[in-house]
Amino acid sequence: MKNNGVVVPVKAKLLDVGETTATFEFVTALTADPAGTWTVNNVSFDANAQAAVAKVNAATNQVQLLAALKSTYFVNVDEAKIAAYFGEMSGKTYDTVASVQEAIDKINNAAGEQAVIDAIVDAMTNNNEVALLAQLNKPNFKRVNSDFITQYMAEFKGNVNTATTITAASTAVNVQAEIDAVNLKATQDAVTAADTTPATALTADAIGKAQALVTALPTDTNAEKATKEGLQGKIDVANAVVKVKAATTQASLLSALKSPVLKLQKIDDALAKYYKDKLVPANITTASYDIQTNIIDADKTAAIADYVSKVGAVTAETNTAELKAVLTELKRLDGTNFTETISDSLLKDYRTAIVAAAAGDKDSVGEINTLIQGKNSPTSALTVVVDAGGALDTADKLLAALQAKTLNLTTLVAANKDAYYTDKALLQTAAGTDAAALAKAVNVINAVVSANEASTATGLRTALTNHSANLATPNTAYLDLSAQAKLEVAEIIMEAKTAAFANSAAVTTAVGANAGAGALKVHADILTAVNGEDADSSY
Repeated sequence: MKNNGVVVPVKAKLLDVGETTATFEFVTALTADPAGTWTVNNVSFDANAQAAVAKVNAATNQVQLLAALKSTYFVNVDEAKIAAYFGEMSGKTYDTVASVQEAIDKINNAAGEQAVIDAIVDAMTNNNEVALLAQLNKPNFKRVNSDFITQYMAEFKGNVNTATTITAASTAVNVQAEIDAVNLKATQDAVTAADTTPATALTADAIGKAQALVTALPTDTNAEKATKEGLQGKIDVANAVVKVKAATTQASLLSALKSPVLKLQKIDDALAKYYKDKLVPANITTASYDIQTNIIDADKTAAIADYVSKVGAVTAETNTAELKAVLTELKRLDGTNFTETISDSLLKDYRTAIVAAAAGDKDSVGEINTLIQGKNSPTSALTVVVDAGGALDTADKLLAALQAKTLNLTTLVAANKDAYYTDKALLQTAAGTDAAALAKAVNVINAVVSANEASTATGLRTALTNHSANLATPNTAYLDLSAQAKLEVAEIIMEAKTAAFANSAAVTTAVGANAGAGALKVHADILTAVNGEDADSSY
């Protein structure tokens, strides 16, 4: 420890983590009270300053207090104000020079404040705006805008707010409240000018002026914060609208439209070329609605109309890739009215239907959907397969009927045409229901072919599973077996089989059921013999 640069030994003391104060014991006791500057670990402590504060705390009358305040540690002490100093400081304990000085300044400022108030009242009395502004520009006040001096004068005189007219008994707080009231009204007026005033709404100049005033508003209370945030929100929307209007490229327009403050919905990047700034919003309040309605929504409608026109303009020379692109985009834009699936295999048929349709039958999304639906519909092709007139009298003719694009029989195998013809009745019955039933019937016959080609029980099991699953009434007795049990049933069929399965019915008979006949019954009997009754639990 050092006193005025001279080392004064003290006994070592270890501080715990977090301790910020300590009491030191001198090796040799001091012969007088500590004075001057003491330094511990490069931290200085002015004992004289503390002594000056102690004298202020010890003063019991005005004379003693004035003597204490005349220390060089305190400034701006006015002897004429000693009574006010004593009234403020008496009975209080101060810790630092700064806290004493704060009390001095408080008394001094109170007297100075009253002088300012008196000068403001005098300026009001004489209607002197210059003198008024001179007083308002003093440190007593904040947020004074010289552009509003006339409004301040009117406000102080009570012309605007008669409830709080400035008088000689007012305080700086009253004056500041009136200043803020004028500023708020001027700010609100500026935002209105940027918002709804026809001559200035959404102009850069009006927005800039409003922004400057909004920025200067106070936020000392929650109410002030809420007011400022509300006004700032309008300015933010205005700035976002300006960016929309100023966009010169698709990219910049999309970026502007995606501003979070606009809260626009369903912005479609693919429609950037349609989005146009074809409106000037009337004001900030309705700007988002106007943009949503007149750009986002209206231009999507325009895009839909454009693509309807493109479909209507299809000719016999239009290639299928172009047709698919146009139809796909139209469906994306209006999936509500364009519900049909676009099939690559039917693109030529779509083109034929579109070209053949009258102009009035293809000038809306719904009408185009109807044209596509007509070509997608399997009704005619199903009727051909049902073959009420017996025209499908060869395997090739039946195969050709099954290959109709609208049936979309993706599992159809040309090599299985003879098997299809053998089981034609099965196919005809299914075709009388719908395309899905016909597709399952095709799968059943494919499974018959696979069963005949199977050389192992595993291969036969797969075929039997497909067959049982695709029957009009699935064979759940077989499907519910475990994989091992299915394999065992397949082995039983392979051992008993002496010839190829003639058709689907032959496979069904071979599999059978748990009761009656067939491999399932044989399998169940074997289990009963091995395990006793009800021994099928493991399966």
